[in-house]
Amino acid sequence: MTYNTSVEEKLLQIIKKFPGVGQRQASRIVYFLRTLKNDEFNTFVSTLKNIKENTSYCSECFCLISSNSATCDFCGKNKDHSKLLVVEKDIDKDVMVSSHYSGDVFILGSLFSVIKNTILNPERLVSLKDKVLKNNYEEIILAFSDTKEGQFTTDRLEDEFKKYGYKGKISVLGRGISTGAEIEYLDPKTIESALSNRK
Repeated sequence: MTYNTSVEEKLLQIIKKFPGVGQRQASRIVYFLRTLKNDEFNTFVSTLKNIKENTSYCSECFCLISSNSATCDFCGKNKDHSKLLVVEKDIDKDVMVSSHYSGDVFILGSLFSVIKNTILNPERLVSLKDKVLKNNYEEIILAFSDTKEGQFTTDRLEDEFKKYGYKGKISVLGRGISTGAEIEYLDPKTIESALSNRK
């Protein structure tokens, strides 16, 4: 499928950024959007706009929530403040919570780049530092996917915690997660085992 206008090509490139969407899938989505009736297309566009305008971040864990709330449901009912679980993204948090984790959570939003030694949202690191210093956690659990970027992020955060004087325990997920596995694709039993056997 070939596109002749810069507008169509721009839309194609945007859709290719969606998780799990390649060239062929993106082309099919562009074709679908182009063939929508005007009222269907307008509803689609207005719905996207409303979602964006009514989305904010939980003030505690930084997961995406409705803008009429200050915190997510999990942080609002959470009672164990002795430990902090740090994950990459919202869906990782959901997987952990479904495995009966009940402590505080912090969503980093991205991982450190092994090549550039940087993170996409450095301001989130500042928020993490503030949260750790404020709450004096007994334990911080670093729960990232078992990839090069995940391990590199774990190492970087351990160094950061030591720099600003954190004296508690720093642990990572234990047995049960295979090399290269991403958190979001693991089943609750595997996660529960990895949390129980953290080291």
